Amino acid sequence: MFLVDSHCHLDGLDYESLHKDVDDVLAKAAARDVKFCLAVATTLPGYLHMRDLVGERDNVVFSCGVHPLNQNDPYDVEDLRRLAAEEGVVALGETGLDYYYTPETKVRQQESFIHHIQIGRELNKPVIVHTRDAPCRYAGNSARRKSDGLRWRTTLFYRGQRNGR
Repeated sequence: MFLVDSHCHLDGLDYESLHKDVDDVLAKAAARDVKFCLAVATTLPGYLHMRDLVGERDNVVFSCGVHPLNQNDPYDVEDLRRLAAEEGVVALGETGLDYYYTPETKVRQQESFIHHIQIGRELNKPVIVHTRDAPCRYAGNSARRKSDGLRWRTTLFYRGQRNGR
């Protein structure tokens, strides 16, 4: 048996004092039976950095997206579409709705969430959804209304420690 880390941020680790490099991180994970990782991006520049940092590997795949807490920095939806279509990208996100820290960006978060879902449908890739202080019911209903008949399939919702169930 082995484990899969379905949500890691390899670009956000401490490579100065805790880990030598990505090889070191993956070796430590493998020693604990974690043999495969999904490296999740939270910004488009972050995805590019993580892709360059990690390189092409058999045991790491990527997501590409813009986290709801990163909506203060505008991004080009066509850049998201182009990057998400790359071969090593298996999912879109992390996206969703987070009204806890940045309620002032609600509208941008909703628009971004819809864009991620639409592109996910176009590319036939799943979407990684983050939600906090925004009901999942609203997220799904909003997405269905605005994404041309979206049908939810297998979905993994991450609600955070504060209100996770």
